[in-house]
Amino acid sequence: MNWNDVIMKKRKFSRWILLLCCLFIPAFTAGAKAPLGTPTREVLLDMAWDCLEEYNFSCIRTNAVAVSKATQIMSEKEEQTETQEAETEQQTEEQSSETSFDVTQYIFVGDSRTVGMHETVGDSGCVWIGQVSAGLSWFQDTAVGEIDESVTQGSVIIINMGVNDLGNAWGYIDLLKEKIPQWMEKGAEVYYMSVNPVENHPYISNEDIANFNNILYNNLPSETGWIETNSYLLESGYSTQDGVHFDAETYQKIFNYTMEVLSGFGRQ
Repeated sequence: MNWNDVIMKKRKFSRWILLLCCLFIPAFTAGAKAPLGTPTREVLLDMAWDCLEEYNFSCIRTNAVAVSKATQIMSEKEEQTETQEAETEQQTEEQSSETSFDVTQYIFVGDSRTVGMHETVGDSGCVWIGQVSAGLSWFQDTAVGEIDESVTQGSVIIINMGVNDLGNAWGYIDLLKEKIPQWMEKGAEVYYMSVNPVENHPYISNEDIANFNNILYNNLPSETGWIETNSYLLESGYSTQDGVHFDAETYQKIFNYTMEVLSGFGRQ
């Protein structure tokens, strides 16, 4: 309440006191002659009623303004809530649209380990591009062209290269920085499967494999997915035939884990 309201209330209170005095004082001094110009009781009553009606009207008007203001505030809050809900719904729809992806095919690309996995699991509805003893040269000269021919809208490309040439990490990165955007423009998604561990191999160490994986993981295009099968096998166990090539059970295990990870990304 501001000072103007306080002053107005005091003035109205004073007017009431004045009217009461005018009403009751003549009653107590009935024997005295009223001064000239003194209002009659009827006039005083009319003045009192007028004052009371003015006060009531002022209260009603004040209440009406308060109710109107409250209604306006509630209406604004409802509009704000509806706007926020609409924006949230729109953002959800946009995110859903961005993350939706209808898979048409899986394309596995790799060296002899990919060949061995293909022999174990069969086609499984996938496209297989693999070559024994393959490295960066084969990947660049042969595999990339076959991927270009195979990729379509909805393709999921899984690349597993590097065990035969761990020193070529940056060569793979430079090539994939060029090719991945092209494949994505055709409607594909690209995942790199980590180079998987060896077992007592004289020329290849798991430390070198980890270093290769770290370089690729940190430097491939940000749109590239990563499937960490290396850590999965080190933690869950694996078996090889010759230190490099896995047995059938491990190949099946790698394939199942890969499809499970892709399913976790919303790929069926």
